[in-house]
Amino acid sequence: MSKLLFFLEKTLRAFSKAKSEKELGNRSLYVGASDLSCPRKAFLSKTVGVEHDTQTLLRFERGHAAEDIVAGLFQYGNLKTLRQVEVSHPQNPMVKAHLDFVFYGQNRVHILECKSGAVPLEPYGDWIEQLQMQMGLFKLNNPHVENLTGSILCVDLQEGEWHEFGSYQLSDLLFKQVEKRAFHIVNCLDGKEVPVCRPGLLCGYCFFEDDCPARPKSLQENMPPEMEALLQSFIDKDEAEKKLKKEKNLIREQLLGFTGKNFFSSFETEEYVTSLKVNTSSDSFVVDNEKLKNKFPEIYNKVLKPKKSSPRLTASRKKKK
Repeated sequence: MSKLLFFLEKTLRAFSKAKSEKELGNRSLYVGASDLSCPRKAFLSKTVGVEHDTQTLLRFERGHAAEDIVAGLFQYGNLKTLRQVEVSHPQNPMVKAHLDFVFYGQNRVHILECKSGAVPLEPYGDWIEQLQMQMGLFKLNNPHVENLTGSILCVDLQEGEWHEFGSYQLSDLLFKQVEKRAFHIVNCLDGKEVPVCRPGLLCGYCFFEDDCPARPKSLQENMPPEMEALLQSFIDKDEAEKKLKKEKNLIREQLLGFTGKNFFSSFETEEYVTSLKVNTSSDSFVVDNEKLKNKFPEIYNKVLKPKKSSPRLTASRKKKK
């Protein structure tokens, strides 16, 4: 690692910690709305601690950057909003939330939660629960507010996309569920209860996954309800992709039957321009790996490098008996 990268990583770690404590306080001393996805993960994060790697810290900074961009646009457009509003549970101050943006109107309040990363087709369940916790805590502290709504803005800085999910109303039923989970985490921190595991879509990213009692030995064990819907969607898209690819190849063969395959060819219609370019130049070569390995093994071994692999997911429908 170069001196510059060493400096950047060391400074990033200190900077991220200082910024988090300034905006959110010491998160080990309270249960926040973002802690509700899994009580065990929240408990261990606050008691054992988590040492995030550089990649994770940079993702955190990307989230802060997305939020800063949105805040700057609100300010430039003269849209008045309060940022990072802290609300605590009246009966248990250890349960609190930090609201990214709060808009005040006449007898109307809107809470906006900002997320960064790839924009999903539908908002994640954890996002909705986090927003419901924020709205519920705000309502407990401001019972006079008649019209309370919330939404989730996801900003993808890499692809240059954003989308707002909402507007959501406060659900008393859902709030009671997340409130109960928050109280459970508080009791765990006080030594009164043992934290339960709550499998979800982000289990694979959990710092405490290796010894988790709910970690599935197969996808049939402790499968989160969202997984069934995702698998069905994945298989539907996979089957549709295969069908489209087959249809595309058939059409391609028909087009090549007209243009020919062994020469440069092009033709035009009123709307389309089509060209076929077959590179037959003798200047194009590829390395014969087998011959290099057999005739020059010492060179072959010196130029080898590890192949980066990525996870390959396959799924299919069960055959009906």
